[in-house]
Amino acid sequence: MNNILKIILLTLFLLIVDLFPQEKDIDYSSDGFIYTLNIVNEPFKIEGHQKRIIDFYNAVDESNPGSPALPSKSFIVALPPYSKIKVQLIDQKLDFIKNVIPRSNPKISLASDSSLIYSETQIEQKHYRSELFPSQQFEITGYTWIRDYYCAIIKIHTHRYNWQKRQVEILNTAKLKVQFDDLKPFDLNSSSEGDFDESLEDVIINYEQAKNFRSFQPLLTQDDSTGNWIDYSKEYVKLKIPDDGIYRIYYDDVIEYGLNPAQINPLTFKVYWKGQQISLFVFGENDNSFDPGDYIEFWATKNYGAPNYRTLVETGEEYLEYMNRYSDTSLVWLSWDGENGFRTTMVNNIIQNLTDTISTHIVSIHLEENTRLWYYGNIQPRVQLPFWQENKYWKWLQVTNNSNKKFEFDAESVVPNTPVFTLSHLSSWFVDTQIIWNNAHKYGAKMNSTDIIDSVTFDFEDQGSLEAIFNSNDLIEGLNKYRMAGMPNDSNSTNKVLVDWVDIDYYQYTNA
Repeated sequence: MNNILKIILLTLFLLIVDLFPQEKDIDYSSDGFIYTLNIVNEPFKIEGHQKRIIDFYNAVDESNPGSPALPSKSFIVALPPYSKIKVQLIDQKLDFIKNVIPRSNPKISLASDSSLIYSETQIEQKHYRSELFPSQQFEITGYTWIRDYYCAIIKIHTHRYNWQKRQVEILNTAKLKVQFDDLKPFDLNSSSEGDFDESLEDVIINYEQAKNFRSFQPLLTQDDSTGNWIDYSKEYVKLKIPDDGIYRIYYDDVIEYGLNPAQINPLTFKVYWKGQQISLFVFGENDNSFDPGDYIEFWATKNYGAPNYRTLVETGEEYLEYMNRYSDTSLVWLSWDGENGFRTTMVNNIIQNLTDTISTHIVSIHLEENTRLWYYGNIQPRVQLPFWQENKYWKWLQVTNNSNKKFEFDAESVVPNTPVFTLSHLSSWFVDTQIIWNNAHKYGAKMNSTDIIDSVTFDFEDQGSLEAIFNSNDLIEGLNKYRMAGMPNDSNSTNKVLVDWVDIDYYQYTNA
């Protein structure tokens, strides 16, 4: 009982020391800093007289079953936006725990009552390949935004196991040298800080220096979300836009909205979309009266995402969505009274003896279904933060290295001997990282019965754009099949990717 009490008291003491921030020992320079690390001892127990299995209480990694359970520490560093860092660990002092074997991380399964079951595992052979595990003392696990600060996440493997010497090497003290690299220009954010920003001093280790890098997180659109366009003294009618098209508001619709058309000058009708007034065509407005038979007409679209959604963003940046991730329905606001509203330009001009006409146009097909929210790197601190990032978005289908996934679409009135452009976004899902990391995924594109025309290769925990150009003669009138085929990677090992969407553009005859 006394031994148990001692262990509990020791654990509580170590947790308290680790939770409360200590005074920082940091030296700043113009291009970085040096931060002195004093690693707090991790509580552990040793079981067995022969094997002597060492079990660190706070080192379980449920995402990596079958690997040695060893503690590590992650540090968040602010840097100039979209720059990089170079990292060194200098003046290291090590302690050792000899003649022990690390416990293996458990495997987790779900019981019938939705509770978690932890099952013991044996250390897998792939972890014995290097003299030390982990093989690297530290790693940069990613870059991300934390409020107004662009940050890097540095994971330091404070405990490493030496297989030959059967000992745990513990990093006791060291100096973390960080140098800013590949600097990019940025806009300095000089606005006043919020109450929450004060707590970032305990999160970002170079917080005092970080104020020199405070900037603005990128926005997907420049919509006016400030509410400055709203006149709070007026009434508005909110209308939903579920599809692209020309919308018409009739006289009877205005009455159904609870309005009295006799009290409205139709010249003052306005429609706002995302804070911007759009142009209208109002039939019968020139007599300053909105009468039966009169109507309002305007063009509106669904709630699309970023116009440049085909662009792959950098690590830590917000993924560019084709459609708004929360709703595909746009909202517009009908207003009246006050100044006259924007109107479309009317053109009524007949050109005589015109012989040149547009005979073809491009048809753009977007194939996408949001079936699963999955992302790689979920053990990285930046990924665990509640921000949308380059790897966080809804995905569609799984494709493996030995599969051939088809995507069906219809094509009509195809112009012969013209290019057919295809593009699809892929996200890394699975690979045996002990075998391969770089160039882990390779996938090619086919159309109907063609061979692979083009392919893309990308790393594990990364994104890829599969782009290919086919000849329109490869299409058939009616149902077509675009195919995505898995190809061998450099190690010919099993790997999987997830597809977000497929875009297909082809030339079609214009039948006007």
